[in-house]
Amino acid sequence: MPRPPSTAAAPSAVVEARTTGRQLSALIRPAGPLPGDWRASAPSLEELLLSCLRNPETPSSADTTTEAAA
Repeated sequence: MPRPPSTAAAPSAVVEARTTGRQLSALIRPAGPLPGDWRASAPSLEELLLSCLRNPETPSSADTTTEAAA
C-alpha cells in the first residue's frame, strides 16, 4: 500500500498527488534531495498551472520562502 502523499514527500510541499493502484504520482516542491528510488521529471507549464489551480490552498514558493526566513 503506498504511503500518503504528505508522508511520502516529507519535508517537501505537495502541490497535487494522485494514487493509481500501487503507484503514487505527485507534483511537489522539493525541500532537499529526493529518495533514490523516485523518478523525477520537470512538469510542463500546463501541468504546473492546472495543479496549482486545482489546489489553491497549496502555499506558493514565495510563501514558503517567507516562512523559512521568519
